[in-house]
Amino acid sequence: MSGGRLAHGGLPARVEAVPPDGEVMPLAITLGLLAGPDGAPAGAVAVLRRADAGLVPFGAPMAE
Repeated sequence: MSGGRLAHGGLPARVEAVPPDGEVMPLAITLGLLAGPDGAPAGAVAVLRRADAGLVPFGAPMAE
């Protein structure tokens, strides 16, 4: 984190989980850096989601 960049450049990485039912669940994890007031890295954030979930482009208008 002190270098101010991520090894994967913020791209999602595929991982797998095995819940109690034994069925493998594909997941995607995305990491990001949070900047402090001075612009230096101050923290990190991780988003974990099912890799097989349908994704909607961010900022796309919702259908009425």
